[in-house]
Amino acid sequence: GRLKERQRTRVEEQRKRSEEKQREKQARMRKRQEERSKQMSAKEKSKAQLKREKEDKRRALKLERETRIKEQERFKAKHRHELERLREEDRQRKEQQKHAEKLALRLSMVDDSELADLYARTKHPNAR
Repeated sequence: GRLKERQRTRVEEQRKRSEEKQREKQARMRKRQEERSKQMSAKEKSKAQLKREKEDKRRALKLERETRIKEQERFKAKHRHELERLREEDRQRKEQQKHAEKLALRLSMVDDSELADLYARTKHPNAR
């Protein structure tokens, strides 16, 4: 009876040991799997993070551009009157210059005696 009892306890202990080993192995596998998934999720997270940052940067640039355009529009609206005045002055100046050039051209065609006559007439309108 004792022999069978010893055999039974030995078999029981072996079974317990193998179950324990199996549990440890499973625990190691689970731990390894968790580590792997953590690393993967970190990788995925960093990818998502990069994507998000890229999108944020793009959005910021777009906003900046829109703001700049709005500022320009505001400036134009504010100074439109002044700009129109400056354009008008410029146009008048060009016209005067054209007129002066025409006069200079006409005068260059006039000979000296005519010029003297013209001068005398402007100085003394009644004298002929």
